Amino acid sequence: MIITYDIYKRNPKTGIRTELIQEYETLSITLNWSKRSKFTITGRAMRYCPLTVGDYIVIFRNSALIFEGLVNEVTITCDDISAETIDWNVSGEDDSVIFDWRIILTDYGANKNFSDLTFDANTYDKCEDTAYGRLVHYIDSCYGGQTMSSRKLSGLYLPDQRNIPAEKRGNTELSAYRLKKLSEVLKEIGKEAELFPQYKWNPVSGNKVIDIPVQEDKSNSVVIAPQFGNVTKWSVNRKYPKFNAIWVCSGEYTEVENKDTENEKEYVKRVWVYAEDTASIKQYGRIESTLTKSDIKITEDNEETEEDETLTEADVIKLLTEEARKALEENAAKEKYSVTIAENEDLLFMRDWQCGDKVKVIIDKDENGQQKVLYATIESVSISFSELDEKLKPTIGEIENGIFGDLFETISGIDRRLRNEEEK
Repeated sequence: MIITYDIYKRNPKTGIRTELIQEYETLSITLNWSKRSKFTITGRAMRYCPLTVGDYIVIFRNSALIFEGLVNEVTITCDDISAETIDWNVSGEDDSVIFDWRIILTDYGANKNFSDLTFDANTYDKCEDTAYGRLVHYIDSCYGGQTMSSRKLSGLYLPDQRNIPAEKRGNTELSAYRLKKLSEVLKEIGKEAELFPQYKWNPVSGNKVIDIPVQEDKSNSVVIAPQFGNVTKWSVNRKYPKFNAIWVCSGEYTEVENKDTENEKEYVKRVWVYAEDTASIKQYGRIESTLTKSDIKITEDNEETEEDETLTEADVIKLLTEEARKALEENAAKEKYSVTIAENEDLLFMRDWQCGDKVKVIIDKDENGQQKVLYATIESVSISFSELDEKLKPTIGEIENGIFGDLFETISGIDRRLRNEEEK
């Protein structure tokens, strides 16, 4: 089967594809599930590069839309002046790069101006909702109806969490952010419920759409196992925990004692939270650590303000408890499984699996005689394409304790070219 990739420019206002980029030599795309996807295109021309910084593109694989992105870097090189030819290289990221262009500000609506912002260290944009609801809130507060008019993105459509099952929305928690990149906030919240927002153009209406896709569970239909002839190698690496008991403390704040009397006294206060992994302690012994979150402060409530923008001590305890949980998880004992397989006709990219799908991986029996069944996410798919030769390298992530492992690499070289010649 002949694989083709078509690259088009895209109108920045309508989102509709326009000019076809015909003279390119190589195309590389890295599709990622939980972080930004990227691309690189190279070519040679007579003193002409078809793309420039700021161009929007769309890429189709066998007529199916596979990527939407923005060119953010262009390099043009002329090695032979007499021939008047140039080599060009363009690279960029997917449309969701716009999340990098905003920081969390508590401007509270269209009537605010930048001159009104005080950047008070005690002022946070707080939201208590499901993970899905918090993602929508922070996007809306940076781009949508909740932000000042000068920051608003016209024609932006936000998703409604009622359109997905309640069990897919994530837990209801309190989030509080200030002066932090929107992209970092979305990634942090999204990781809780495996929800990662995407910014897309609707190719029909031209509307700007925020999409929060629900991860597809294909663990029953996409199975990687030796008995299916697609596992060629596997290995496991185990690591001791870095710590399994932790004290987390907040930033300092000044509290006034007896402030209504002549015996006023100021003192500095912190909030401390303790957490532990009891199963790990039982297995490995107690390994302790501390963590200071200097950006999480508590203040006294100001009863004169109409809106309470301060963090209460209860708020801080909630935030520190979440930080302690994350730290214990990230520093727990690790098992890293690497599985290498050979693609066959039963498992094909796009048809059977895509980036973000959950799959099942079964490896041979371990030292205890037990067969290991792993449930993992296809974390990324690296694609390179040149002269009808396509190479794919998917990677699975979150195996057991969150360590990444290679899934498989497809090399379509001589065999594909021979098949292409036979099909002509």
